[in-house]
Amino acid sequence: MFILYDLIIIILAIVYLPCLFLKGKLHRGILQRLGFLPINSTLKKPIWIHAVSVGEARLAQILLKQLREKYPQKNFVLSTVTPTGNRIVQGFLGKEDYAFYLPLDISFITRRVIKKIDPCICIIIETEIWPNLITHLDNMGTPVILINARISDSSFLGYRLIKFLIKPVLNKINLFC
Repeated sequence: MFILYDLIIIILAIVYLPCLFLKGKLHRGILQRLGFLPINSTLKKPIWIHAVSVGEARLAQILLKQLREKYPQKNFVLSTVTPTGNRIVQGFLGKEDYAFYLPLDISFITRRVIKKIDPCICIIIETEIWPNLITHLDNMGTPVILINARISDSSFLGYRLIKFLIKPVLNKINLFC
């Protein structure tokens, strides 16, 4: 199943990247989306928070503040998908923390990034279901938490159609909030 999923994502990326380039929307984060992260080697089992864009980044800021109070010795890595979300996250990170663009959900890329980050936990904000990311975190024994997860009626119907594909991924998430 994951080979087919990887193939679909690779084909979409090959088609979509030239479109981004032609529209002038190809940003500096493209290398990070391909898994090339200049991560500081002093990170020791950081807490990873994934926030897609602006709304999630603002929620991540509140969450990060609370987590810092509870775990002051921890480093944090925050991933985003959009440049705006990334700018917001850069604005509130500590000097020992790291922000990056979430890599494309292709197995060999996500596996390499997860090994490099080596998080103690991954907290995903909103209903962001990335099969390779969640599977590789689970394979490494890293707990995954999905917060502020909600699903619309129309999305629920769509998920029911692909239940046989999505259920194994959802079963790897340790906590839904």
